[in-house]
Amino acid sequence: MYREKILDSWDEKQYNLLAFLHKNNFSATKEECLHTLNLNVSVLNNLIVSLEALASESGLFSISKQGRILTVSIPFDKNLDDIFHYLLLSSIKYQIISELFHKETLHIPSIEKN
Repeated sequence: MYREKILDSWDEKQYNLLAFLHKNNFSATKEECLHTLNLNVSVLNNLIVSLEALASESGLFSISKQGRILTVSIPFDKNLDDIFHYLLLSSIKYQIISELFHKETLHIPSIEKN
């Protein structure tokens, strides 16, 4: 299965922004992010806010803004795969697939709790 088919759309956008920053030597201007990822300003600003929260709760990376420049920092013992895995575990699509795979039935109340 492809990553974009499992991650929720917002999580996919978060991951794409992190991957772009990672590939761009961990830093890019907001304009570069907007153009490359085909985002509008409000979506990019919301992504930044959600990534700041994700960074705080996961401890897998940090993201900072210095004027128009975004920078991501990933500790030496972590990588994008760790971040993807963290996002994957919260994906409702993944939870449904996991529930069906492990239990062969779908128990909606247990998924709703997550």
